Amino acid sequence: MVEQAPLGIAQLDFDGRILFANRSFAELAERSAEELCRLNIADIADPEEEALNRQLLQTVAAGRSPCSVDARLRLPDGMPKSIRASLSAVKEDGVPGYAVAVLREITERRRIEKVLEEGRTTFRQLAENVQDVLWVFDLVAEKVLYVNAAYERIWGRPCSGFYANPHDWREAIHPDDRERVQAAYAAGVSAGAFDERYRICRPDGAMRWVLDRWWVVPSESGPVGRVVGIARDVTKEAEAEEQERRIQAELSHRVRNTLAMVQAIAGQTARRATGIEEFSEAFLGRIRALGAAHSSLTRSDWQKASLRTLVRQVLRPFAVEDRNLSIEGPDLLLAPRAALGLSLVLHELAANAAKHGALRAPGGRIVLSWSVMKDGPDRQLRIEWVEAGGPKVRPPRRAGFGTQLITQSVAYDLKGRTQLSFDPGGFRCSLSMPLDQEGGGGFPAVGGGS
Repeated sequence: MVEQAPLGIAQLDFDGRILFANRSFAELAERSAEELCRLNIADIADPEEEALNRQLLQTVAAGRSPCSVDARLRLPDGMPKSIRASLSAVKEDGVPGYAVAVLREITERRRIEKVLEEGRTTFRQLAENVQDVLWVFDLVAEKVLYVNAAYERIWGRPCSGFYANPHDWREAIHPDDRERVQAAYAAGVSAGAFDERYRICRPDGAMRWVLDRWWVVPSESGPVGRVVGIARDVTKEAEAEEQERRIQAELSHRVRNTLAMVQAIAGQTARRATGIEEFSEAFLGRIRALGAAHSSLTRSDWQKASLRTLVRQVLRPFAVEDRNLSIEGPDLLLAPRAALGLSLVLHELAANAAKHGALRAPGGRIVLSWSVMKDGPDRQLRIEWVEAGGPKVRPPRRAGFGTQLITQSVAYDLKGRTQLSFDPGGFRCSLSMPLDQEGGGGFPAVGGGS
């Protein structure tokens, strides 16, 4: 019966000599039973474990048995074989007479354990070096099994707090997102997956957007086991999306306003024009002025436009050059509404100069200057348009559409004031507007200026 047993069984004296070995033992050692009975256990054991084996035999001889140990056999070709050995003493006349060793091979188990340990080491190295939060959670025990250091970087909370309180991550959820995330969490447990983007509030007061994804890994006892998750800081992406939405909304608003402005210009120009050619020239000129403002604003995502650049773009169609135009003033950044309104004002001033003023005469000249002035607690942008060298100026009998557009644009779009002077020596326009107001005419200054 012992001879046919599936486990390796051997009889040893307490010096390690092999007295008997069954067939399974001989197969494990890859030697014949006869050869084994001429050897000591030390002859077939790993040399590095000789002291351990001798101590084990002494322990059994002293009556402290059974004993078990994981060890290695040394095969005839020198290769090792992993075994689990159990030793117990057999008594003769009431005292330990010899030892019985029962062996089973665990080489494959050791190989699997090694692979698993290598996998765990690789996972830990990977997890501790990625920027995302990696975590493993036991749903049944409601216990955090693992979380990497990225949790502290993104949530701003210690990992120890998460291990101690598995709901630590939820407590950081922004109040406006908490109910939605908790409902999604409950649904995710049933569905086996969770995919939500939400805001968290860090202890330092900062807010972060995170994309949290996890899935349920079934256990042997049922469909609900462990949860493996990854959470990524997507704050920059969320902020970029929000900025894009604001820009789109602003652009839509600006387009509607611009279309309304174009419609008003078309109607007023048509009522004032004496023919199609006059209408076409006046209308297209005003549209080009709006286009110049749009071009400047588009280059900065509709945030601002350079006043100096806008001046040159609006005046370019009138062939205004340095010889007949002097520009003086610091470069300023105009808010969108101010850029649109001022582009129309500048166009009307230039169109009037081309028809009736300084740009009509070869020696005519325009000085365009602006400055920033203090007006109590507020700042004012003051612009001066001064013409000289043109035909003699005569005050108009009635205000035309151009004059009305100038005064109304400054008053309503720029929240400012206009003063027109029809001096015989040259036309002059002075206008001022708030520099720091919200919306309409806000002008953040970026250059020198007083």
